[in-house]
Amino acid sequence: MSHIAYGISGHGAACISLCLAICMTLYPAAVSCTKTEAAQEPVREDLSDRIAFYVKAAPTRAVIEDTDALYSLHPDIYVTEENRIGGFDDLAVQYTDNGVWRSGVDWAAGNQAYSFYAYTYSGGSGTDGGKVEVPKASGTGNGYRVILTQPSAYPRSDDAWADFLMSYRVSANSSTKGLVKLEFERITAGVELYMSKNPNIGEVTLKSAEFSDVINKATYNLVFHASSADPTVLPNGMKNNWQTPSNPEQTTTYRYAPAGGLKINDFTPSSATGGGFAFDSGYLVMNFLTVPQDTYQELSGNPREIVLTISYSVVENGVTVNYDDQKFLLKDSSPAVWNQGHKVRYYLHIDSSIELVGVVAPWKDIDFIEGTLLPSLPGTEGQNQAAGSNID
Repeated sequence: MSHIAYGISGHGAACISLCLAICMTLYPAAVSCTKTEAAQEPVREDLSDRIAFYVKAAPTRAVIEDTDALYSLHPDIYVTEENRIGGFDDLAVQYTDNGVWRSGVDWAAGNQAYSFYAYTYSGGSGTDGGKVEVPKASGTGNGYRVILTQPSAYPRSDDAWADFLMSYRVSANSSTKGLVKLEFERITAGVELYMSKNPNIGEVTLKSAEFSDVINKATYNLVFHASSADPTVLPNGMKNNWQTPSNPEQTTTYRYAPAGGLKINDFTPSSATGGGFAFDSGYLVMNFLTVPQDTYQELSGNPREIVLTISYSVVENGVTVNYDDQKFLLKDSSPAVWNQGHKVRYYLHIDSSIELVGVVAPWKDIDFIEGTLLPSLPGTEGQNQAAGSNID
């Protein structure tokens, strides 16, 4: 494991180290690396003549934390057969039981070939929650155009975030019947912020944390729809290729300023995951879903740059000392892009020095059949690190 860091002096007894991780773990849909593993519901073979589906982890996709509506419920999947055989034309198929989404359509007699795909989504709860629009677009497939809008302010509720997942295309045949396996990829990116402190320093209180200039709305167009058999060819590790506008459609600042402040917990290595970094739920401060984007973008005379700004206080020798507006340029960290299907994790550690360290977690291969779209699974191990910078 390489380790490159920039030390910043002149900040007093209590300072920050910022670690950046991207969790590229292959789990189904919206999962938290910080939650305990959920009991898996076994998938049982469907013995009826009705066409039915189950969901399996796509072998090229990462996980994202959030949304309760997806991983605690069994959302409808909207199924299309590419030649509209059997009336599968954006057909809503409900979860039935035993890990199966069963349609009301029978398999055709004889040796009928099918090519299926499906999508599913969740809009955010509340009046200010995110939303997903799936407009019909002439000359394109169902779900090939998606407008995703996330909340304009940080809501402190996992249910507020919107999410959308598209499966690969998969072949089936009526001569074999059986369950049809669907492998989903998501189109959102996820961001998490963790904080801890050295047990040897005084009480630390977070006053505010914010991510500025975050794009929170994008229109997606699917330009290549992969099949399950296709290799992974995209640099972000995905198979389906989505395009979004080069210029931001809408930006916002996500600011968390808890009333009375938030006490930061001591870092305890025994409870940490991810190669010694505290990606444990006890250190989680912020998390959100967003659209894929660069953390720095040259625009006409007005660059867009995502900056992480932290304000906190420390009790030093019985005196409360404030450290306000500590800024980190995320473009100087690796990765500098929030890719779809990736979870980007930032870790702030309050100690006697400041350094910004980027940590990239490797892909993991999880291969099992899961009855729900979004189970909870363990965290990551084995990480590589890269450098970044802090500005006072």
